[in-house]
Amino acid sequence: MKTVMWVIRLVVFMVVLWLALANQHNVQVFAPMGQVWQGPLVWVLLITLLLGVALGVFFMVPAWWAQRRAAKKALASATGQAAPPPPAKPLASPATASDDNALGI
Repeated sequence: MKTVMWVIRLVVFMVVLWLALANQHNVQVFAPMGQVWQGPLVWVLLITLLLGVALGVFFMVPAWWAQRRAAKKALASATGQAAPPPPAKPLASPATASDDNALGI
């Protein structure tokens, strides 16, 4: 089975390499304010792919962290260990409350 997977990977790599070599003509990319960038189609597609992957990972990281925290809590409760307590919120100081009353708020 591993040999079949390596053959499939090799075929996919060869197709991508063939397409890259066949599409080396220059293209224009128009940016805001009249800027134009020219470059090979292969590089434009590669940069676009990498930017898309980077943005996708950037926007998925908070969800991954939340799932990781939830999994740790579930694992801790399933094994019988106490989950770490949530951080304590600071209480309002009495001076703040009296200052608010003195100001007529």
